[in-house]
Amino acid sequence: MKLSLFPRLDRKKSALTKIRAEKNIPAVIYGAIKNQPVFVQGAAFSALLRRIPENHLSNTIFTIEYDGSEYKALVKGIEYNKTTYEVLHLDFMVPKDKPVNVKIPIVCNGVLDCVGIKLGRSLRR
Repeated sequence: MKLSLFPRLDRKKSALTKIRAEKNIPAVIYGAIKNQPVFVQGAAFSALLRRIPENHLSNTIFTIEYDGSEYKALVKGIEYNKTTYEVLHLDFMVPKDKPVNVKIPIVCNGVLDCVGIKLGRSLRR
């Protein structure tokens, strides 16, 4: 999943309002890169978000393009509007050369073909 990030030059609240009015999403990159305020095109992120299966955002690796370089990043924080569920802010973490802990959801395929389920039992997770 590839995203282009653009630098935020102005750090005032009015600049954030302008970014959101243009349907973009303010964000921050941190980790192996020094903390950088950036923004993402809202339509591009929404299109990628629709392709990610439910509960898999926290372990999806994004390839982000920033300042002429490409980095592998994880979404570590996402902030939604309480009423419209519109994405308000993102935190991207570029991992250093250390292992990263993420939660991986377990997906059971072929449950309906299981003999126990056909006999009326249920699957415990």
